[in-house]
Amino acid sequence: MHRLPQAQACLGVMDEETIQVRLTLFDPRERMTPEITADMLLLVGAEVSPVIIARWTLHEQALAYDWACRRHLRASDNNHVPSRPKPWFVTVAETMHPEETDGQE
Repeated sequence: MHRLPQAQACLGVMDEETIQVRLTLFDPRERMTPEITADMLLLVGAEVSPVIIARWTLHEQALAYDWACRRHLRASDNNHVPSRPKPWFVTVAETMHPEETDGQE
């Protein structure tokens, strides 16, 4: 759950100071892996190596997978599928090469 300031109370006030919003994400039928995320990103033209994706958190992988699913579905005349902005870390990763992460922990 994400906590947002009361200024965005249109989503429902949970208490006087905060509200809670749950993000609904598309996810694969099986376990999230860097390879699955890379394949989904490739479907929408975002070429990111699984080696780089392996350095992302599971939450970042889920956000990237969700973004790519939504973009792919909207391109197929599914305008009712809400879109989200491209995650910044996908944009950065598209400019990286797998060798650039070697030896970094």
